[in-house]
Amino acid sequence: MLKMMKRVMWVFFSSLLFLSANASGMTPAEEKLLFQTLGEIKGELRQLNRRIDDLDKRMDMVNRRIDDLRKEMNARFEEVDKRFEQVDKRFEQIDKRFEQIDKRFEQVDKRFEQVDKRFEEFFTYIKIMLMGVFGLIGTFVGLLIWDRKTAMNETKRKIYREMNSEVAPEKFVKVIKGLRKLAEKDEVLREYLKKEGLL
Repeated sequence: MLKMMKRVMWVFFSSLLFLSANASGMTPAEEKLLFQTLGEIKGELRQLNRRIDDLDKRMDMVNRRIDDLRKEMNARFEEVDKRFEQVDKRFEQIDKRFEQIDKRFEQVDKRFEQVDKRFEEFFTYIKIMLMGVFGLIGTFVGLLIWDRKTAMNETKRKIYREMNSEVAPEKFVKVIKGLRKLAEKDEVLREYLKKEGLL
């Protein structure tokens, strides 16, 4: 389109130069040809002007379309920005929820720590109670053993005392001598004294 416009302008200016140079010495056939050429140039210029006007209209339409596209793109970008803002808000809400969950977990951890401390205190109390109970049982058993031992020793002493007071050792020796004499005559008694080591 621009090439054609340049060509037409070149023809027009060259014709004007030719006319101005040769205007005085032209023949009527040359004048007719010149006017014909000028008419053709005018027609081509009109067509060129129409084409330029059409081109301007088309350019205006293209510019309008570009503006519409820009507006549409801007609107879409604004929508995308709004959506990103909404997504950011949702992420912020999710972050807040995670913070709340973290706080709840911390509270649960603190409660578990409190429960652990209570269990430790409970087990220490149980240990102390068991140690006390076993200590009491050990003391009781020790006292029982000591009481039995002392009671047995006292009983043995009493028995020895009674034996010594009722049966004198001389009498006891006489009894054994008498039993040995009887054993000479009695077989059963002899066997018994042998068993006991008194013969």
